[in-house]
Amino acid sequence: MAGPIAIGIPERRYDVSSIWICRISENKSGNVFNLRVGTSLANVIPEYHQLRYVDVDVKARESSEWMSTRALLDSGGQGSFINHQLSTRYQLPCLVKPTPLSLILADGSPSKGGNVTHFNPLVLRIASNEEAIGLDVAPTTHDIVLGIPWLEKHDPTICYDHNTMTFDSSFCRANCTHFGKSIPLHKEPSPAESFSWQLGVQERDKGYRSRKVLPPRNLSEVSRPQVTRDVPFPNSVDETALSVPSMVVSTTPLSKASPSLSPRKSKPVRW
Repeated sequence: MAGPIAIGIPERRYDVSSIWICRISENKSGNVFNLRVGTSLANVIPEYHQLRYVDVDVKARESSEWMSTRALLDSGGQGSFINHQLSTRYQLPCLVKPTPLSLILADGSPSKGGNVTHFNPLVLRIASNEEAIGLDVAPTTHDIVLGIPWLEKHDPTICYDHNTMTFDSSFCRANCTHFGKSIPLHKEPSPAESFSWQLGVQERDKGYRSRKVLPPRNLSEVSRPQVTRDVPFPNSVDETALSVPSMVVSTTPLSKASPSLSPRKSKPVRW
């Protein structure tokens, strides 16, 4: 009966720098021996490959204009997302989530973008098939991310060697017009998305180059002590708060607000 997997050291006639994966087995007579099933691990290094994107179109249900981009296929995400700037730019319909979500990164730490409080109810079109989908609005680096819910529902066959995705599941046979179709997978995001990344880097570098170093101020030039205030004046707008996409500005009048209500707890979601 086969035993557990173990790491074995080869015989002396082999190079001692080679490490082999061995399976400890037992023959009919009860003698234990090592069966070599692996290969050398001395030169193994981590590998990195490009992500995969698929061409998609999205629109509001009542709209006739489609917005085309590429969506990242993410089998490690518990949900599907849309970039908050993209959602705002195209003025997509936005609804408040009943329960906010806190995004948990791969290292277990929460996302610095804050909780996800809104989502876009949209129509998603892939390979001529149209379906309703809710995309959480989040500060992602990709235009759209299709996570486990979408991948599990359609269960497509993905061939990374040929960069194709085929819709051949029983669900697609019964519910989708793209059943039997194969579409290409791309190793690059949409050109507009790539351009925005490059533009952001260029603007950042331009700002660094234009930054001037001011000489230290002489205390004699200061006519009066500098006064700092931690609390903004009433009726003033905090520009920092408005720049944070996860912050929600309530439109409820103060007279109708209930101070006894405690804030809703967020539900953690890994992505």
